[in-house]
Amino acid sequence: MLHNIGNAWCDKKKSPLISASSSFETACEFSNPTNIEKTSIVIAEYGYEDSPYFIRTEKLNEILKNFGVEWYEDIHKEIMMLDGIYTHYILGIFDIRDMGDYDFIMNPWLYEQFKKDIDIDLKKGINVEQTDFEEIAKKIGYKKVNYFRSDESNGRIIKELQSKKISKGGCF
Repeated sequence: MLHNIGNAWCDKKKSPLISASSSFETACEFSNPTNIEKTSIVIAEYGYEDSPYFIRTEKLNEILKNFGVEWYEDIHKEIMMLDGIYTHYILGIFDIRDMGDYDFIMNPWLYEQFKKDIDIDLKKGINVEQTDFEEIAKKIGYKKVNYFRSDESNGRIIKELQSKKISKGGCF
């Protein structure tokens, strides 16, 4: 609940949530709040509506209102994602130089399906080859990274890079 009041919460950086938005303009602001960099990236995702790993601020506000709590106005159309970005829901990324000046880079797997005129069932997610994730992450210099993957019961397993430590992920 404290995650979505911005930096007013002193432990914001320790939050297991990632802020996202259904507003393109807000997503651009979230991706580069200081405008220091000349470019930023916005990820175009789908699939969060029925997932227990996403919650909209609007929904959180409804839940809190049932308990008599008036909370943060949802001015950003915020979506909170638990633990990370879900690669199998990425349609593509926007490489933004300025508002109105950007390139859209489509997910390569999705692009291939369109080129081959193959029917796509987006409810199953987009295929993302990740079998060698740890090896690639080590090669590009990541030292300490937590990542997650689905287990056989459609739950999540959280693993730390270069460690045997594994834990189960929660949901909203």
